[in-house]
Amino acid sequence: MGASRTTFSLRFIDNGRAHDDLVLRLGKREWICDSYYLMIDQGLLADRNDFQKVRIVLERLLQQWLNTVPELADAQTAYLPYDFSDQYTGWIRCRCSGESLEITPGSSMIEAWRILPSDIGQLLLDLPDFRSTDETIIMARNEFLQLITDSLDFAAASIQ
Repeated sequence: MGASRTTFSLRFIDNGRAHDDLVLRLGKREWICDSYYLMIDQGLLADRNDFQKVRIVLERLLQQWLNTVPELADAQTAYLPYDFSDQYTGWIRCRCSGESLEITPGSSMIEAWRILPSDIGQLLLDLPDFRSTDETIIMARNEFLQLITDSLDFAAASIQ
């Protein structure tokens, strides 16, 4: 029997409400978030506010993750946002350790209205007030990148 693979995904599950429809799975944990701030993102398709836009913005968000994580040098950290709420944001801290990543869920007091999910910018590499909210999972960088790609493929497949 082979080694078990760590679960990781970020998926939009359209329930027609823009709330409780963005699901992050990491290891044995699951976080249910809202897609609302993806829908009202003003950096991409500013004239639209529909669930198709949520899928497109989610795809752009995941692409930012894929552009950032491979570039990390040893001991460098990236912050990947996944939960956009009125009074805080949820993030995954990825600290590079050789060929592995130390992946830690957490949060920031930066409110979602201050961020464009379609263009996270410098916060991807410098999140001043990150607070860990759960235990760290160690994963090979290439495995994590493949799991992000799987989430990206899922998002892209639902765009019509």
